[in-house]
Amino acid sequence: MALPLGYEEEEDNYFGLSGVPDIDEMINAENAKTESDLYDKFVGVDVILPNSADQKLMARVKKKVKSDDRNDPKFYNPLRDHSLYEIEFPDGTTDEVEANLIAECMVSECDPDGRQYRMLKEISDHRKDISALNVADGSYRTRAGNLVPKRTTKGWKLLIEWVDGSMDWVRLAEMKEAYPVQVAEYAIANGIAHEPAFNWWVHKVIKRKGKDNQESQEQVLACNTQVWD
Repeated sequence: MALPLGYEEEEDNYFGLSGVPDIDEMINAENAKTESDLYDKFVGVDVILPNSADQKLMARVKKKVKSDDRNDPKFYNPLRDHSLYEIEFPDGTTDEVEANLIAECMVSECDPDGRQYRMLKEISDHRKDISALNVADGSYRTRAGNLVPKRTTKGWKLLIEWVDGSMDWVRLAEMKEAYPVQVAEYAIANGIAHEPAFNWWVHKVIKRKGKDNQESQEQVLACNTQVWD
């Protein structure tokens, strides 16, 4: 009886099929476009880009349409790469954008430490767990007898809807740093500003916002007065 392929005739030792190419060798080297797509630095990336209506939405880079890299071979600067890529938005519509725009948008979505962030659409809900301080334990007295709120955000999360349509439960500590005004306004509108996680900072943020708005209005008024004088 003939042995299955991959077995030696005299011993039952499997040695593998001969001539099976590595994965890289199965790429059609003549099809430069296919090869470049498989290893391209942008293909498969999710990034916020403007659509035809100039709305900023999350899009996925699907494939390279045209190569036009104007970089020195020894140094790659993505802003000098004018290669054209096809992108797809969540609703299925597609568009074509240059590599330099993709790179620019990717950089704009990162903070100074290189961490990516997304654009907020709205805060939809909130929740807290047993680790969150209750109102009765939310403050302490100093030696002088003053009542001081405890600084805490522990135990709270906010349900965030992003502009790309996705939703996540995000820790209050992170949202407070990224979107303090929006979180403060949400806390007041939803009757949770008195909670220890909000009470110590929310009203300061709103007060500062009002002061900034007043200063902006005064600057505009001063500018208009100078124009019409």
